[in-house]
Amino acid sequence: MGKIKLYKIPVLIFVKPRKTLKEIIKTEISPISIFVFMLILNSIGPLLSLYSLYITGSYTLTKSLIYAVGTYLLDIISIFVFSLFLNKSIKNFSLSDSFKFSVIIYTPIWLSDIVDINQYLRPLSSLGLIYSLFLLFLFLKIINKEKGYILVAITLFLLLYFFDSFIAELIITNPILEKIKNLSYNLHLKHYG
Repeated sequence: MGKIKLYKIPVLIFVKPRKTLKEIIKTEISPISIFVFMLILNSIGPLLSLYSLYITGSYTLTKSLIYAVGTYLLDIISIFVFSLFLNKSIKNFSLSDSFKFSVIIYTPIWLSDIVDINQYLRPLSSLGLIYSLFLLFLFLKIINKEKGYILVAITLFLLLYFFDSFIAELIITNPILEKIKNLSYNLHLKHYG
């Protein structure tokens, strides 16, 4: 049983990634702790996007809120789908372990979302994706997975990431949201004159 502290992981995965991943394998962390860890880190991007999209005046508060909540939920769904994949495809790997590693692998993506405070810097958040892919590759090498499996896992990870991004962009650019806003505004005018 390992002794790594959950709050140290965001730093340690950058400083000593291989050693940290090996230690995480040996460390039993409660699923509730991992879930709370995920909820906190996952909120970085949506909260900063909400601020950035609304404050810059690019989008209404409603549209910015829908985008923030949508991206938050999409990340959670992606984590659970990837956890199920790891659980079903890695022998002797519990769902709790799969969830733990999915969250750890997503951590650089969430940390890189700090640049969402400025929409012009958003392309820099791709660095988090690259580092997450590196962690995934490293983790799978540590547990001795063959190249074919590694390719499938990385492909699924990328598909989930891009699906998440695609849906998020559809949310923010969707003209239906604008029509809903206009409809609610018109109803408000009719009701209150």
